[in-house]
Amino acid sequence: MTTQQVHPIVEEHTRVFNDVETPVRPRDKGKCYATCWKLAYKHPTWMYVEGTATAPTGITHDHAWLLRDGRVYDPTWGNSGTNYRGVVFNPEYVQRLTKTQWDASSGVLWMVTSRKFQHELPEALLPVGVSCCR
Repeated sequence: MTTQQVHPIVEEHTRVFNDVETPVRPRDKGKCYATCWKLAYKHPTWMYVEGTATAPTGITHDHAWLLRDGRVYDPTWGNSGTNYRGVVFNPEYVQRLTKTQWDASSGVLWMVTSRKFQHELPEALLPVGVSCCR
């Protein structure tokens, strides 16, 4: 269960996702951030999302997934996750950050909410009123 305090800007940008694409063969178990980040970079129309989701075990975890045509595409859990709740990252931010030293081994959300990078939050997150489907 996630226990860290949520940054107010992140809370404003949080969305709930119920439409999960099926079937998907899970891969790279335990590497959701890196797997999804790499796929978002490779496919710029796929949207990178971080937040929480409920695993097949019934436990809610910090997690990353993608949106394809507005539907959850979860390459690490397949179609067995539920209760997806998170923030959509601006695709241009994903492309730019991928070209830096960040290695995607952990979530980027913790980084942009840290004091050092808080100024990037408005640029990094896609506002709720903006369509996340291309």
